[in-house]
Amino acid sequence: HNLEDCISVVLAENKISPTSVIHDTKTGQTKLLIGLPITYRRKRIKGVLNHEIGTHYLRKLNDRDQRWAKSRKTFFLKNAIKTEEGLASINQLVDAAWDHDRSPFLWVPALYYYSAVRASELSFAELYKDLERYIDDPKRRWKQCLRVKRGLKDSSVKGGLYKDQVYLEGAYEILKKRSQMDLKSLYAGKIHHDDSLKNTLRKIINYSHIRLPNIIKNDEAKYRRALDRIAAVNHIT
Repeated sequence: HNLEDCISVVLAENKISPTSVIHDTKTGQTKLLIGLPITYRRKRIKGVLNHEIGTHYLRKLNDRDQRWAKSRKTFFLKNAIKTEEGLASINQLVDAAWDHDRSPFLWVPALYYYSAVRASELSFAELYKDLERYIDDPKRRWKQCLRVKRGLKDSSVKGGLYKDQVYLEGAYEILKKRSQMDLKSLYAGKIHHDDSLKNTLRKIINYSHIRLPNIIKNDEAKYRRALDRIAAVNHIT
């Protein structure tokens, strides 16, 4: 994406999330933090880059050139978190969708959703036991519990952080509407996919400097076929 001067990859220890992005407003530099030890398999790391850089970073970069950048309320824009994480989750699977020896299941978003729901019903210890059926590695299971239970002072109580449900909800909604999506409008900034479909918003979008990820820019038709396969594999019609 020719972003070498804007973003750097940093390996970091003692992180709950396997990857995260931090932005320094003073220097304008962005860091992609990858937790150690690296738990990603070789073929998954490219998907992680499509998630973090090809989705989050590029949409944020494009957002700066739009009229709503400093006044979202003026344009009545919806909260974009579902679209942000849903699109990123889809883009993480595009390479797998192109490889017919692999199955692009939305299993990570589904696991996040399930964990959030069960966290509302179980204590930390009960959730740790419950997740054993899906996560056999004790360290990974512990980190998943920390992720969804963070913020609670008492680990014996029910409850958690339910934000992680947006990954599956957003992916599902975007895949349901994929045939309607104008990808350049969707990438115009950090906007909800419903807003990207509105003619009133499309009329004011600055399209001249929109950067698209290589998975779309190189062959949009191929990208759309990947969306179709992801939808089909996950029984989204």
